[in-house]
Amino acid sequence: MTGPSRRNVVVLVVLVAVVAAVGVGAGFLLHERSDRARHTAASPGPTSATPAGPGAGASPTPSRSPDLAATLGLPRGGRVPAGFADVSVTTTAHGITYLLGYASCRTAPCTSVARYDGTHWVSVAAPEAAVTATQPSTRSYTVRDLRFGTPKDGWAYGGALWSTHDGARRWRSVDAGGAVVDLAADDTTAYAVVSRCTGSSSTCRVKLRSTTVRGDVWRDVPGVAAAGSSGRLSLGPGTAAVSFPDSGIVYLRSGGTWRSATVSCPDGSPGMVASPSSARLFAFCAGPGAGNLDYTIRYSDDGRRWTDLPLGASHLRIPNGTFVSLTAASSTVLLAASGDPSLGGPVMVSRDSGRTWERASGRDGLPDLDTSRSGGWRYVGASSSTRVVALAAVPHRGYWVSHDTARTWQRIVPG
Repeated sequence: MTGPSRRNVVVLVVLVAVVAAVGVGAGFLLHERSDRARHTAASPGPTSATPAGPGAGASPTPSRSPDLAATLGLPRGGRVPAGFADVSVTTTAHGITYLLGYASCRTAPCTSVARYDGTHWVSVAAPEAAVTATQPSTRSYTVRDLRFGTPKDGWAYGGALWSTHDGARRWRSVDAGGAVVDLAADDTTAYAVVSRCTGSSSTCRVKLRSTTVRGDVWRDVPGVAAAGSSGRLSLGPGTAAVSFPDSGIVYLRSGGTWRSATVSCPDGSPGMVASPSSARLFAFCAGPGAGNLDYTIRYSDDGRRWTDLPLGASHLRIPNGTFVSLTAASSTVLLAASGDPSLGGPVMVSRDSGRTWERASGRDGLPDLDTSRSGGWRYVGASSSTRVVALAAVPHRGYWVSHDTARTWQRIVPG
């Protein structure tokens, strides 16, 4: 997917309960031929894990009762395949963590799903769709991200949409009305930004659709007039947000009612992401630079009135690469990451609401991938005020997690 190399991007960070991050850029199809897709925002969604010992078999959360999976009615699963590489991570209630990835196999697609159930990792059933690292891919047989609203109810999405309602015991193909650009779910409702293309895929329009978390009947969300060809979601208890960057339209939901919201950035097209532990909203206004994105930041406590933050001596500047990911762990701790096969990219952290920034990668257990050979970072996201997870742009065997707000990191390898 081609990136907004000269477009300004505005990302509005809504500090609610489920984390998402702005992911943009070109990617690659795993076990299939590579292609490039349009650049648009996509949300990697809720991801969390608690640090454990590094290396194979490390666990993302503290040990729980070995009967937890049985108590929740989840399938037992089998051994995680050797060489499993993850491209998406999502955590639900009780600390149940799912990973979407791939591993070597005899017959494609080699898609694989792993689950951590409190004591160990297991392999569970996977959708019959090829995994792609492209965001988004409109190919009807591909998925790139995974979201679970409950330990049993989840979706793998991308050009295709597959659902499970029994904890990945079985998956089935679902028609949401087009390719799924973004998806977010809680324990009652799932929302999807759906794109339908016409005329040899040259003209695409998006809309917001929803279903009950245990169902697969997708309907248009009333009161949301989608516009443009891209969109992204944020979701938290009692609050939801969707933005359409091409048109500059933002909608917020509170108390079951959706309303339009105005976010004023000089050259921006707003996008929405979510983070878990504060009601404050942040707007990242990014202007183009010579291969970089330079951000100014605004915040609001009600989504209506906005305050500018003065630029500090070390303001946020990251490469305008294949992937750009922004998130917040609290009203003061913000994180950003970028990745590109030719540029690499860092993970950055601010502990003063975005006034000043410093590198998180290359120190305290998080590797330095800021080189053309390393590729940088695909995603960084927080599930609480302290838990942060990071995924490399080039799929690795494992991901990195911090339990102290990006101060120290450990690698988690399922198996």
